[in-house]
Amino acid sequence: MHAWNNYKAYAWGMNELSPEVKLGDDGVFPGTKIGLTIADSLDTLWLMGEFEEVKLGKTWLLEHLAKGMNVVSLKLLVLFAFWLIVVVCHLYHDVL
Repeated sequence: MHAWNNYKAYAWGMNELSPEVKLGDDGVFPGTKIGLTIADSLDTLWLMGEFEEVKLGKTWLLEHLAKGMNVVSLKLLVLFAFWLIVVVCHLYHDVL
């Protein structure tokens, strides 16, 4: 939870956290702010029983992901799409 809490405090919504400078950045996808760390963390948070954190991340993704998608390259979409569809489908059918 230490890494997740620091991400929330210093880089919420950014693709990743640069812990040495306590800032969020776009990572390898310049010009995007699509919360890759949020999406990547949801399954782990769910397995850890951190359902409130899952709800928080799920809400951010549903509210902001479409806004960031217009700047994402097709290559990123192809690489990210399958995994994202699986996660969103799982979250859509959850009981939270």
